[in-house]
Amino acid sequence: MLALGGSTATPSEGITAEVIEVKTFEELEKKKNEAKGKIVFFSRALDQGNVNTFSGYGGAVDQRVKGAIEAAKYGAVAVVIRSITTRHDNVRIQV
Repeated sequence: MLALGGSTATPSEGITAEVIEVKTFEELEKKKNEAKGKIVFFSRALDQGNVNTFSGYGGAVDQRVKGAIEAAKYGAVAVVIRSITTRHDNVRIQV
């Protein structure tokens, strides 16, 4: 986990909330009434069909840079984004 652009600190008690899934800021705006008090999950993948992987990355990175700011406009309490990479990771974290 890491902080996204425009993030604020997580409260010491943590955050527990329902999740809504969106792919774009436009979809988030359409679901703005559902976002209040929820965790917004941006699930837009990097376009791996693009010959220039940096262009594919550029098409998905806005959710990392501005996702927290956009979700906060509609009262979301947190944001989670899909990994923006061409790697297929299956990482399991044990606590």
